[in-house]
Amino acid sequence: LCLKAIELCFFEKQTGLSKRDLAGADIGTGSGVLAMAMCLSGLESCTAYEIDPVSLNEAEKNIGYNRLEDRIRIVDTPMTEPECNLSCICANLRWPGLKKLADTVHESLEDNGIVILSGIREWEARDLERVYVQKGFEPVWQGQKKQWSGFVFVKHN
Repeated sequence: LCLKAIELCFFEKQTGLSKRDLAGADIGTGSGVLAMAMCLSGLESCTAYEIDPVSLNEAEKNIGYNRLEDRIRIVDTPMTEPECNLSCICANLRWPGLKKLADTVHESLEDNGIVILSGIREWEARDLERVYVQKGFEPVWQGQKKQWSGFVFVKHN
C-alpha cells in the first residue's frame, strides 16, 4: 500500500508534490525499500529510521546495492524528535506506533507536505484517520488490501 501511495504522490501528482529537491523520512524502514522508492521517485534525500539490528543491516546492504547511500541516511534510533522541513514522510507501522508519531510527523512536515501511512488493520482505519485529521491533516487517499489499510494525508495549517 505504501508503494502504491508513493506512485500516486510522485507520478500521478494527486497531492501537489512536484518539486525535485525534497527531503523525506521513512520511519521503521525495515529493508529500506520505501526510502529507496521515495528517492528513486523524486526525493533528493531521505532519512531512514530503524531500531532492529537485522533490519538495519538489510537496509544498509539494499541501499548500497542501489547506490543510494549518498541520498539515504540510516539512523539507528526511533524518530522521537521532529526533523524539520520534510516534504514527505512514510511509515509502515502498526496503529499504536502511528498514533504515537502523529505530533512528531506534524511538526516535521512543511506546509502541504505529505504523510504516507500503512500497517493499519481495516477496523483501525477510522481511528487513525480521526487522529491525523485532528492534527491538521487532510486525507487525500485511502487504499485497502487483504484487510489492511493505507493512507495519504496532506498537512495543512
